[in-house]
Amino acid sequence: INKIAKQVLEFMSFFAFPCIIGLFLLGEESILLISGAEFLPGITAERILLADIILSPLNGFIANQIMIPIHEEKRSMIAMIIAAVANVILDFILIKAIGINGAAIATVVSEALVLVICLPAVLRTVDLRTVSSGIWKFAIAALIIIPIYFGCSLLNVTMLFRAVMTVIFSMIAYGIIVISFTHINPISMTKDLRK
Repeated sequence: INKIAKQVLEFMSFFAFPCIIGLFLLGEESILLISGAEFLPGITAERILLADIILSPLNGFIANQIMIPIHEEKRSMIAMIIAAVANVILDFILIKAIGINGAAIATVVSEALVLVICLPAVLRTVDLRTVSSGIWKFAIAALIIIPIYFGCSLLNVTMLFRAVMTVIFSMIAYGIIVISFTHINPISMTKDLRK
């Protein structure tokens, strides 16, 4: 179970870290391009919800691929029920206090709650040190997106072209760094997960 957990965590990290950094930096552009200027007040909520890019798939993996095989599906279900109730309560409190950002905070806290409740059972089965070793390399590699974003921001071009260039250059640079420093081939990573 440690081997598959490591592969899945690496696969999720490979995509999650650049998405989080990229969407954090390109949040305004993404809202303007997809939704329009009237939705710009939602940028803070969008940035808060970026934590769910890691939490939601991680919780799904834990619930379906770890908790069920170790016969802890009841704990998983209880965790999700507690998180759902917490989400409703936090929404009621936080939306009144801080609006849409409160809803985003409630969602992230609820997802984190599922992880916290399930983690003790997971730690009895999975060697966290082995499974998570090397994940930091994806986070470090994704930092290349920051100078690329600011470099592209200096270009005197349309917002759409600047955003597209940022994404393209970031993908290329991130891929090169991941292959060079982690010795992980993203293509073989997907083939390994299919097995």
